[in-house]
Amino acid sequence: FQNRWSLQYAFEYFDANGDGVLSLQEFKTALEALRSLPAPEGAKAQEKTTLMELTHEQVLRLVKALDRDGDGFIDYSEFLKALETRDILEP
Repeated sequence: FQNRWSLQYAFEYFDANGDGVLSLQEFKTALEALRSLPAPEGAKAQEKTTLMELTHEQVLRLVKALDRDGDGFIDYSEFLKALETRDILEP
């Protein structure tokens, strides 16, 4: 339950205008925030510099892949679906 609450909080945090979906710009902002996180312990120097560095085209493809209903936005259920492997680890 706490993991799902954390995911909802993260989604709402990046939903800057509060419309319930992540636009391309909001999603890019989320990726940039993730990129600023420290690299995991033991990561090689090159891994640290390339972590989450995506081109604009890669971001567009990622949004398209996550946007299951094709409306151009990522809603909360699509966000959860993308993170499903983490969600099933909940106790």
